[in-house]
Amino acid sequence: MITAISAIVLGISLAAPVGPICLEIINRTLRNGFLGGIAVGIGGMTADALFMTTIYFGLGSILTHITTQAILYLCGCLFLAYLSVRTFKKAPQSLWKDRHLIRPKKSIFWKCFYTGLFIALINPINIMFWFGIYGSVLSEIVERSNGLFILWYSLLIFTGILLWNLNLSFLTHFSSFLMKAKVLKGLNVVAATMLAFFSLHFGIQLYYLIS
Repeated sequence: MITAISAIVLGISLAAPVGPICLEIINRTLRNGFLGGIAVGIGGMTADALFMTTIYFGLGSILTHITTQAILYLCGCLFLAYLSVRTFKKAPQSLWKDRHLIRPKKSIFWKCFYTGLFIALINPINIMFWFGIYGSVLSEIVERSNGLFILWYSLLIFTGILLWNLNLSFLTHFSSFLMKAKVLKGLNVVAATMLAFFSLHFGIQLYYLIS
């Protein structure tokens, strides 16, 4: 029981820090409702599953190679800069106008899903987090457990991540109905500024990496 709780808490700890994925979940929830926000979270979780599989099969050296890191920093810098500019351009407009556009739910889901997936895949901080924390946990439990326990433990970590994403999307979705338009626009500007910050951070890290 304690092991299960610790795995779920680990999943929440992995998902909770403010980063590009959390910001995009908030941004998409404000624009597209609960479905858009949770779709971003599921996209990020899909990338997390790929990282976990890579670590399990011992292919971590590919993602930690300096060339791979440089490519990830470059892609992360450019993509987050794009998201920031897009969000800034949307800020003066009413978020309710975007939210109430009649669009197929399937279209909204997959667009938000791929955004979350791509952000998580090119986020070097996310990758280092997984290799640093999950990698060390995996190396510890491999010595004293079988493959079924590792799968169970990994699923519980995912449960923690899913709970956090659901909570973030839920709170953002329902609290937005209580906010005035100016407050929503302000949140949008803050999210865009934070995305720009992460873009700049990745750019600086790329400079240090290649210099």
